[in-house]
Amino acid sequence: MATLTKPSAPGWQSVKAHYQRAKARNVSPFTFQAQTYIHQGERWVFELTLPPLRTTATALAWMAFLRDLARNNDTFQLVVTNYVPTGVTSPMTVRLADAGNAVSWDINTAKFFGFSFTVEQVIP
Repeated sequence: MATLTKPSAPGWQSVKAHYQRAKARNVSPFTFQAQTYIHQGERWVFELTLPPLRTTATALAWMAFLRDLARNNDTFQLVVTNYVPTGVTSPMTVRLADAGNAVSWDINTAKFFGFSFTVEQVIP
């Protein structure tokens, strides 16, 4: 597992941050009483969207970066300062989320590319 350098441009069009806490809940089928177990695990997940990329060179750089992330379970540093509360470490080491580890992109016309992908915090 290596730490890759993401392409420098463009910036994110949108970022959706999710905080996840490891917890479990059991509900009695007889009394409907519930027990909630809160475990120590926690992490951040980010849905990242790039603006349309208007040059083939920029799109190819992002394609190669995303392919390499998926190929080896590699990571990159994501600056999260503007997306999470104060006190959360930034930059944060992230990798592609485990949802199939698939990478895809849309090619609307010859030179308009759209990328959207989800990453999750790496817990050492």
